[in-house]
Amino acid sequence: MIRNCIGANLFYENDPRKLSKQIEDCFYSEKGPGELPSSRNSKIVKGLIVPHAAYTYSGICSAWGYKELGESKFPDVFVIIGSNHSGQGSDFSTCLSKDWITPFGKVSVARSFGRQLIEEFPKLKDDFTPFESDYSIEVQLPFLQYVTRDRIGELKILPILINHFSYEDCLGLADVLSNYDNICVISAVDFIHYGPLYNYVPFVHSKKSNINELDTKCIEYILKMDSKGFYNHRSNLPICGTAPALI
Repeated sequence: MIRNCIGANLFYENDPRKLSKQIEDCFYSEKGPGELPSSRNSKIVKGLIVPHAAYTYSGICSAWGYKELGESKFPDVFVIIGSNHSGQGSDFSTCLSKDWITPFGKVSVARSFGRQLIEEFPKLKDDFTPFESDYSIEVQLPFLQYVTRDRIGELKILPILINHFSYEDCLGLADVLSNYDNICVISAVDFIHYGPLYNYVPFVHSKKSNINELDTKCIEYILKMDSKGFYNHRSNLPICGTAPALI
């Protein structure tokens, strides 16, 4: 069974050739890495925090992270963690019943690993409901497929969406994931959401610099690996992806 893509023509190009060019333009952008990923090496990337917005807005930022993945050791499974935007289904959901598809082709789900993770972290449920209309996982796939073209036949993902959570919940899942050596966790996180749509307009002047200051403070906690500090700091901030970032 297949989970059809819903983000094509909305978040990224639907035609494979146009999509390749769109991704390559993100790499070559003046604000991007400036080049495509080079050959793989023995570097190990355990985790990545990348946006889940449309490529027009966030693709250049994503390119920096996916360049690292494209040049690193290839893991057994990419665990992609996103936010449950619909609020439907379980608080911690995975989807083992369906593989995924994008304009680049099918992406297989690591079902045996998923079943094992459910046993070790019982809050995680095999529940397709929130994945039907959510885009935060899907937006990662074309970039991931592009940078793993050399190993595309081996590409496996485990998608996870998180709704309601506690700090202890995130710590529990992180502890379980840390027992696996050859996985890479991709956390889909959009930082400050500014504007009336998000009911967040604490300032009306110097918006760019003020937002940058707020984002930078969040990033400082992440760079210090201070998950508790990040969790407490973000309590009054409209960040979409707190749980994936914590994990």
